[in-house]
Amino acid sequence: MANIGIRIRKLRELRNFSQDYMASQLNMSQQNYSKIESGTIKPNDDIMQKIASTLETEIETIQKFDDKIVFNISANTQSPLGNGNTISYQIDARLEKLYTDKIQMLEIENAGLKRELGKLNK
Repeated sequence: MANIGIRIRKLRELRNFSQDYMASQLNMSQQNYSKIESGTIKPNDDIMQKIASTLETEIETIQKFDDKIVFNISANTQSPLGNGNTISYQIDARLEKLYTDKIQMLEIENAGLKRELGKLNK
């Protein structure tokens, strides 16, 4: 079984959150949060719930997250790239949701920034 800290780190990275951000959400130092990800300390149930909430997921998702299988790369001799290789991606449904959520967050943020820029240009 993979270290829970590694799973937390991978999910944090998918959310593009820093360790500093996670630590601030958990009311702890970045150094202590880093110890969770490195497996030096095991988070208690309360901390796990806060981590899951911050990552916008469930504790069970963190516990079952497969940090090793994300992408599959395959060869294709009919590649439009001209080099005989193409990359096909098979993304776990949970990862797809994380990516979709991240895209939606960025689109909302982008729209807000465009509105603010429009106000400044008036």
